[in-house]
Amino acid sequence: MMTFTVVLVGLGFVMAKNDIRNFSKNAANFAIAEKEIKKRDGLAILNYHRIIDDTPLLRTVKAATNNNQLHEYNITTQKFAEQMTTLKKAGVKFVSLAEAERLARNPDKIKGKYVAITFDDVAESAYQNAFPILKKQKIPFACFVISSKTNEYVIDARMTSWPKLVEMEKSGLATIGLHTHDMHYLINDVAVGKLGQYNSMFKTDYRKSKQVTTQQLATSAAYFAAPYGNVNDANARFLEKNTSVSAYFNLSQEIIGRDDEQGFEVSRVLVNQQNWSQLERWAIND
Repeated sequence: MMTFTVVLVGLGFVMAKNDIRNFSKNAANFAIAEKEIKKRDGLAILNYHRIIDDTPLLRTVKAATNNNQLHEYNITTQKFAEQMTTLKKAGVKFVSLAEAERLARNPDKIKGKYVAITFDDVAESAYQNAFPILKKQKIPFACFVISSKTNEYVIDARMTSWPKLVEMEKSGLATIGLHTHDMHYLINDVAVGKLGQYNSMFKTDYRKSKQVTTQQLATSAAYFAAPYGNVNDANARFLEKNTSVSAYFNLSQEIIGRDDEQGFEVSRVLVNQQNWSQLERWAIND
C-alpha cells in the first residue's frame, strides 16, 4: 500500500480522507444516449477535470487500480489535443460560455454543431497541459473554481493558483465561474449540495465563493457548476432568484438540440475515455 501511495504521489494524485471509498461507490455511467448523438444541429457543452501526461508510470497505475479518478475523470494531454483537432476538422464551431448560454436559451439559433469547453475544479494540469493547446488553437473555455482550494490538493490533484487563473482570464479565452467555496464533497455518497439539511450552509458558501472570486479576478463570476453534477431544487432556486448567477451547469450527458430550450439549469456532457467515441460520432455525423 505504501508503494502504491508513493506512485500516486509521483503522478500528482493524492487521495484525501474517504475519497477512494466515496468515488468508487459514486461511480456514474457517463454514456451518451443514442438520441443525443443523432442530433444533427446541437450544442455540446463539454466538461473535463484532469488533463494528465500519458507516461509508463500512469499506465501501470491504471492497470493496478479501478479507482475512477484515474479512469473516469482524466484525459491524457495527447488525447485532449487530438479531441480538439478532431472537433475542428469536423467543422464544429467552438464558442465561449456566454455564447453557449445564449444558444441554450435560444436553441432555434443552433444551426450546425457547436462546442463549449469547461473544466471543473481547475487542477494544475488544466493550466499546464490544456491551456497551451487551447491558447494555440484560440479555443475559448471556462473554469469552475473551488475558491477555498486554489493551489491545494483536492481529492486527487493539486488545484491551480489564483495568479494562473488570472493569467488564463487575461488571455481573453477563459471565463471563470464558481464551483463552491468549500462544499465539494460527499456525505454517505451524496453530494452535500443535494442534501436539504445543508441548504443554509450552501447559501453562505455561495456568498463566500463570490466574495473571494471577485477579490481575486478582474470580473465578477456569473456562472455556477455543481460539484458531482447537480444541487437540489431549493439550492437551484436560491441561485436563480437570489444571486447574480445567470446559469447553473449540470452533468446531464445531454447535447442541446433545436428543441431543447434550456432554463436556468443548462446541460453539460462529461467527457471521459469511454464516451469520447460517441461524441466523435456526433461531431462527424452529417
